[in-house]
Amino acid sequence: MSSIFSPPISLFQLCLLFASLLTVVRSTSPRGLPYNDPPQWIRHFRENSGSGETSNVGWAYSWGSSMASDFPSDSEFVPMLWDDRPEHTNSWVNNVNDALGRGAKCLLSFNEPDSCDHQACMLDLPVAAQHYIDYMNPFHGRAFLGAPAITSDPHSGIPWLKGFIAACAGRCIIDFHTVHWYGSWDQKQLFHDFLFQIHDILGDGNTQKIWITEFHAEGTTDQQIDFLNFAIPLMDGLDWVVRYAWWWTQPGSDGALTDGNGFPTQLGHVYTYKGL
Repeated sequence: MSSIFSPPISLFQLCLLFASLLTVVRSTSPRGLPYNDPPQWIRHFRENSGSGETSNVGWAYSWGSSMASDFPSDSEFVPMLWDDRPEHTNSWVNNVNDALGRGAKCLLSFNEPDSCDHQACMLDLPVAAQHYIDYMNPFHGRAFLGAPAITSDPHSGIPWLKGFIAACAGRCIIDFHTVHWYGSWDQKQLFHDFLFQIHDILGDGNTQKIWITEFHAEGTTDQQIDFLNFAIPLMDGLDWVVRYAWWWTQPGSDGALTDGNGFPTQLGHVYTYKGL
């Protein structure tokens, strides 16, 4: 292994990492915050509510790998390798080493590689597998590694996931799988069924855990709260759903978790403080 990734990990360090497995796999703060730099809209989500409720938000990501110098010290940053273009890969190793040194524990890989909404349209499966091996595998033992995040499009997401697993042929070190889901507030059953469909494909086991790094239900604020009142207990009750993140924190956007002053909206309050 090249020394730019890390010095050889000691047995003591390895034991410490795996001793933290339960914390990382079933976090006491499973809810995350997607944001765009700078991290000004995520600063107040670790605070107790006005009535003393404890926050269930514990991590955040920015679709990039660079951890901002002013990232909140009471939250966990999760670097992402958005796709395999040089603008992302060239800085990946240095950025991840910096984030790991500042408390990061997990890494995310390619964002929606099955989607044609991005420049990484339908990322070629053998190439994706090899680049995962090249850029993610070397951090095994220092971080928990997430497979590429597929969309909930039944015509592309699940077929791409199956193809990626086949292309890896057991060579990709994967600690958890990552999915996105978008729909309407009244599609609760579809959300439920999608999660269980992914679980049925992956099977049971410590490496078959799932993160939902983007989920969103269109509707009014009251309708979105109704959806969260269904989705949060569902996900919290599944031991194979590790973490999840509502899309997203930008003030003024549909379903924004943050208001213009950087504090949780009515929806953000439900997302942050609804009990586990």
